[in-house]
Amino acid sequence: MTIVEKSAARTSQRPSAHAVREPAKKAVALKVVNGRLVGPSLADPSVKREADKSMAVHRKSVDTLRDYYIKAGVITKGGKLTKRYGG
Repeated sequence: MTIVEKSAARTSQRPSAHAVREPAKKAVALKVVNGRLVGPSLADPSVKREADKSMAVHRKSVDTLRDYYIKAGVITKGGKLTKRYGG
């Protein structure tokens, strides 16, 4: 007769409270100008740098750039401009 030991330690599928988490994204700073909320624009050098990095990734391949423009609603799946952009 052989004795088989059962593992007493059972791991949970849920993350623990001490799990390492990703840092939160930086909040967008809004300001009030003439009674209106205004967000960051491309005139801000830090915003321009981030936008350039993002677009550089999309410009690496034509398919990626096309998918980006379709998702943004600039072009249709057929490649024509949407009505909103003069198509």
